[in-house]
Amino acid sequence: MKKIKVIVFDFDGTLVDTKLDIARSVNFLLKEENLPPISEEKIYEFIGNGTDILLEKSFSYANGKIKDGIIDRYFEIYEEHMFDNTRPFPEILDVLDRIKDRCLYILTNKHERFAVKILKHIGIFNYFKEVVGADTFSVKKPDPFGIIRVINKEGVSKEEVLMVGDSVVDIKTGKNAKVLTCGVLWGLGKLDELKRQEPDFLITKPYEILDIVN
Repeated sequence: MKKIKVIVFDFDGTLVDTKLDIARSVNFLLKEENLPPISEEKIYEFIGNGTDILLEKSFSYANGKIKDGIIDRYFEIYEEHMFDNTRPFPEILDVLDRIKDRCLYILTNKHERFAVKILKHIGIFNYFKEVVGADTFSVKKPDPFGIIRVINKEGVSKEEVLMVGDSVVDIKTGKNAKVLTCGVLWGLGKLDELKRQEPDFLITKPYEILDIVN
């Protein structure tokens, strides 16, 4: 295996534990719309494919309908609460510090501005060369555009790039780009679902990233 020069990270559920603030923001919104709350565990199942799908599934589950302006209202609520409980996962800060000599990127289906604000808030923004969100370009994961763009930008081969994420969408994105893939089990992804995608690596704690890249 060639030395890994570029590591592309997912954000929610991979670097940062954001799920509780997302779920509570969804329930704040449902309450405003006079809809019943959903269990946080159920909302967690809807995270990973972008805000539009998160809200579509949440409103459908609560027997409600998306109306004009609802996504913008969710963004307002989330922006008020996105620092309440959000934290980097254990070991992540140390891992980033140990691999800072590599080219580190973030590719997320979260809107770019929220990812950037959280990264700056927890003090890890400067580790990354670029943050690409769902709204940065016209496509989002699992489209491989974000990774292919990084490959071209860095002038590396696909064998020198690793996509790291906690969801099926992340593994599909990496495979669509024909790069190495690493599924992580400390986020929202389920073991059986990730195994079915046949990632090159499947790890249970962040420190195992060091074994892969070194």
